[in-house]
Amino acid sequence: MKKRIMILLAVMMVTVFSLPAFAAAPISLFVNGEQITADVPPRIVQGRVILPARAILEPLGAQFSWDSKSRTVTVSKGEKKVILKIDRKEAQVNGIKYTLDAPASIIQGRTFLPVRFVAEAFDASVDWNSGTRRVTVIQNDTTGKLDIVVTGYYFDWRSLESLQSNINKITDTIHFSYEIDSQGRVEETNYFDQGYQLARQNGMGVEMLVFGNNRAQLITLLNDANAQKVLIDDILRFLKERDFDGVNLDLENIDKTLRTQYLAFVKNLKNKLGSSYTLSLSLPSRSSDRETWRDGYDYAGLAKVADRVMIMAYDQHYAGGTPGPVAGNDWVEQVIKYLLPLIPKEKFELGLGIYGYDWPETGAGKSLYVQAARDLAATEKAVIQKDAVSGVSFFSYSDDAGVTHQVWYEERDSVKAKMELVKKYRLAGVALWRLGIIPQDIWEIINKD
Repeated sequence: MKKRIMILLAVMMVTVFSLPAFAAAPISLFVNGEQITADVPPRIVQGRVILPARAILEPLGAQFSWDSKSRTVTVSKGEKKVILKIDRKEAQVNGIKYTLDAPASIIQGRTFLPVRFVAEAFDASVDWNSGTRRVTVIQNDTTGKLDIVVTGYYFDWRSLESLQSNINKITDTIHFSYEIDSQGRVEETNYFDQGYQLARQNGMGVEMLVFGNNRAQLITLLNDANAQKVLIDDILRFLKERDFDGVNLDLENIDKTLRTQYLAFVKNLKNKLGSSYTLSLSLPSRSSDRETWRDGYDYAGLAKVADRVMIMAYDQHYAGGTPGPVAGNDWVEQVIKYLLPLIPKEKFELGLGIYGYDWPETGAGKSLYVQAARDLAATEKAVIQKDAVSGVSFFSYSDDAGVTHQVWYEERDSVKAKMELVKKYRLAGVALWRLGIIPQDIWEIINKD
């Protein structure tokens, strides 16, 4: 007869100072308001409350599997998968690593896991009342609720259908409609009336985005108070004429010598906006002190001024560089860990670039949409692989001229992992680059447990 393995979960550390174990009252277990009587009752072992896993998580809809060869326990539900290894103080949730207070372990032939971590991974809450010796597990109902901010960059005609199809997943939009022209003025390049009206009809916030990336022009602007006044006046005029809620400033390639000037400009802009309009900033990613080319951005100072900050955590590898992930999950986590001390989490939106690049073996690459990458792999009968370090999909193929190409692109699993990073670090939400290019099956996992 096959030996049955009862999976038990350690819920939290509780130091027992009062009664000895043999004199203590029994521990009661309630899951979603219903008392659970398990064949192996809850108990305290080595100062920890131990709970039967199946008695807790099966009522929550989770499933278990045990691999005796790798000594790994897998708990899954829907899009969420939690993996723990015996005697290791680490776990993975959708590919993202967590450090545990207590490792999974086997005691007297039984498997014990940290229940608080597992339960919260599936959006359940756990409470231990030491006075009544009662453990309560509650599955939080998030049906129809937006737990995080989901900002969509509205870029072109494709964005309208994307907004229409995912209206319940998006909280606000930023319209990529304005740029700094050669005269240093704000120019309206394309006003998206249908997208604006649709967002308003559904109670969404709408900001105008002002873009500039000409380094020489920005040097001139940030050293000229009169030029800055003209630019701010232009922004205020469009805010009033088009009735936007606020402005998103996306000024890229700020010279590292202009750190003080750029912060002063943003402060001045915020003062002029007052309480009438919001100010958000799209800022480039940074993962270490070594990236001195980002010194033009005083992240901490800018975050104090802005209402929210979108960190563009993509283009880790870019068209003009070497092949690799657009945004490796490991690299994105480095970006978050570096910037989170500088940017309050309640203002921090993680920018997700959901696209890819195709690099020939010589020369620059070119960007491509996710669906285009999928179609290309199918046409070329390429084997799609997932990089073990970054968690990002890639494949190789040869074109008609015999040139070998590498294609790296975001997919469901890598986007799912980045959504998990938002939850892990309790960030405000995500900013999606961009509406109109994200396949619907990826939209299905946006803001979904």
